[in-house]
Amino acid sequence: MSEPRKLTLHIEGRRITADRFRRAVDAFLDIVADVATVVTGESKAVDWIISVSRGSINLAASGESRKDKDRIPVTQVVYAVYSGFQELAKKSPGRPEFFTDNALEKTRELIKLQDGKSVSTVQIRRSHSRVTLNEKVLVNVERLLGGTLAEIGAIEGKLDMVSFHGGLQVGVWDALTDKMVRCQVPPHLEPKVMAALKRRVSISGKIRYRPNGDPVSIDADGIEIFPDASQLPTADAVYGILSKV
Repeated sequence: MSEPRKLTLHIEGRRITADRFRRAVDAFLDIVADVATVVTGESKAVDWIISVSRGSINLAASGESRKDKDRIPVTQVVYAVYSGFQELAKKSPGRPEFFTDNALEKTRELIKLQDGKSVSTVQIRRSHSRVTLNEKVLVNVERLLGGTLAEIGAIEGKLDMVSFHGGLQVGVWDALTDKMVRCQVPPHLEPKVMAALKRRVSISGKIRYRPNGDPVSIDADGIEIFPDASQLPTADAVYGILSKV
């Protein structure tokens, strides 16, 4: 029977240590939580109910909305996670729509837990289908994460997605590329950033770029909040000011 709210992490190995198991579970749940935040626009909107089956380790996470069940699209979250893994397993994948750099990095962690001895197989399962996280997927993830070019600069755009997982992070929709840039916010800037949600801003800091020049993430060290259109002077007001000069 199909279970559209459930994802399962499947691990096989002759000697799965407690450390490897913990790291696999942490990475898996971090990916699920990260994608859920991007899909819903809210942090911690979904509770993941864990169950374990016999045999090889099968850790199932079933999503339950913390709020109005009709408002939080849990099945959409599960589909976004699984379809993201499916995309990564393609021969020439694009970037999964809802996978941030953090989700890609956690996917890389899951794959690297396999050493052919302690852990031989890691799969993500949904209903009757599965994606095996192998070396090919690792190559694709490394390519999507791109190079390590970094420089000091600023990103202008609208503040949107917010996550408090591992510190405050926001999504800035870059005005130039119309793509989301992940922004890590230090504690001293958190109040100002929270006040700027849904506003147009300029965030300065260390920016990391892909080889094609697209910004990937920024470690914020400053933020400028642009005024709303309603706060800007009208053309008549500007004309009146200039006429007095």
